[in-house]
Amino acid sequence: MSERFEKNLVHNRDALRRFISSKVRDRQEVDDLVQETLARTLSSADRNRVKEPFAYAMQVAKTVVIDYWRKERGEPVGEDVVEIADEYCPMEKQSQHQRLRDLVGIVEAMPELRREVFIRRRLDGQTREEIASALGMSVEAVKKHITRAMADLAVGMEAKGWVD
Repeated sequence: MSERFEKNLVHNRDALRRFISSKVRDRQEVDDLVQETLARTLSSADRNRVKEPFAYAMQVAKTVVIDYWRKERGEPVGEDVVEIADEYCPMEKQSQHQRLRDLVGIVEAMPELRREVFIRRRLDGQTREEIASALGMSVEAVKKHITRAMADLAVGMEAKGWVD
């Protein structure tokens, strides 16, 4: 197994995760699909002939997502197949990176406690009760921090021209 191939996949794992999570909402399913993508990519008999491991892994990820959709819907995907193939172009990637930088900036500008609550809830998937217990606050206070963080995001997104 090529060490360069593996290092490239490890280096680009987050990009694969972002791509898959843009197509699949359930976080647990996303984790499973990322693992499936990596397993299929690494077990490919052609990996020694692949010149661009990340590009190859993206093609595998598209197939994995399409397989997931077919399984979930019980039918062929149809138009979604074309949409997913065209969506990951260089200009779209640059736009997504800029939006991600903008979102990170909005989150970093939040007051420390609000940011901590938001990250625990929205990114780490902790329950309100878990957050309240970990930070020594009431569940109601956690709810207020989440609401205010979401408002901060909405205002920040509007300021960046993302919403009308």
